[in-house]
Order: sequence, then structure tokens, then C-alpha cells
Amino acid sequence: NIQLLRKISATIELTDLLHFLSEGLERVKGIDGYLVNLVDEEQHNLVCQSISLEGPLKAMEKTYLHMKFPIADNDLHINAFKNARSISINTENISECSEILRLRFERWQINDLSVIPLVTQTDPIGTLMVFSHDQKLSEETIKQIQGAAAPFCASIRNAIFYSNLKMREELIREAEEEHKNFLEFVTNTNSLTSSQQILEMFTNEIIRSMPFQV
Repeated sequence: NIQLLRKISATIELTDLLHFLSEGLERVKGIDGYLVNLVDEEQHNLVCQSISLEGPLKAMEKTYLHMKFPIADNDLHINAFKNARSISINTENISECSEILRLRFERWQINDLSVIPLVTQTDPIGTLMVFSHDQKLSEETIKQIQGAAAPFCASIRNAIFYSNLKMREELIREAEEEHKNFLEFVTNTNSLTSSQQILEMFTNEIIRSMPFQV
């Protein structure tokens, strides 16, 4: 609806967008869990950025958050991402998937899993994996999920870019701070007159820059 679209377009934080998306997915009946996997900055992996599990698996959500699916893998999941085409995975073709996905399929007792690519006008940005324990996901259910996810794709792409930019800025800030501390250390060292003073300052600097667990 209009209100949701306005909320999506006004949001730049990835965590907020994924929260809004999860609210929409929770309203779709017939699914027992899902994973939202987004491509990392290096384009090496699809990384699980949001996950919803039910029953006994609920306690394992934090364990599987940030699970990686290498894009170099030649399996059904990655092909769905690269080709921007939804695919159904079940007991008949799960053998064509990576070991990571095969283990999840078995241990989570999945009966039917659908991989829905998250695509902007230019590029795929990730996948939405939804599954059912007991039944096959209907075409109507898949259409509802696609409809719930589609409005988010462009904003998620922008949020990923913004998140990566913030991370780079933080790394630059940390590097500048470390450089400043080093210059102060050199200046202070040059002002010392005894070997004992220099040794004490050198030891303190090592302790500061490499925090130890006590």
C-alpha cells in the first residue's frame, strides 16, 4: 500500500528495511521459515542477513544469521540468484545443491523450499529462501511472497551501499586515529632521556594497541 511504500522509500538503514520485510512475510500463510540472503561487498558470498525459524529451531536463529553461501558454488540456489529466476528445491533435486544447503534441508526437515531472487532493475542483490516442513509451497503462496518482497529491492540495494560506505568511513576514521596515536608515541619517545622511560612507554603502547584478555 501507499503507506508502506512511503515508509520503505524513507528508510536507509538495512536492519529497518529487513524488519519491515519480515513483517510482510509473517503475514503470508503456508511458510514455516525463511532466510534473506544478500550479496556481500566483494560479490563473493550471499550472506544471511535475516532469518525466521519456528518451533525447536527458533533458538538457532542467531547461529545461522550471517551464514554464507559462496557465489562460486554451481548449485540451484546460486543459479537462481545469477539467473534472476525462482526455483523450487525438494527431495528430488536437493542433491544438486551445495553441502551447506543440503545439511540445512535435512536437519531442518524441509519438505519444499523455494528460492526467490531479489532483483533491482539492473542487478540481483540476493535471494529469499522460504520453506515448508510438511507441504509443497503453492504457486499462490510464491506469488504472495514475491509481491511482498518486490517493493523492497531497490531500497535494500541503496541500504547495502550506505552500510558499506559507513563501514569504509569507520575504517578510515580508525586508521586516522591510529596514525595520530603513533605520531604522539614517536614524539613522546623522542623527548625521553632514559632507556627505562622508553621501555615503559613502548610496553604501554603495546598493551594499548593489543588489548589482552585478563
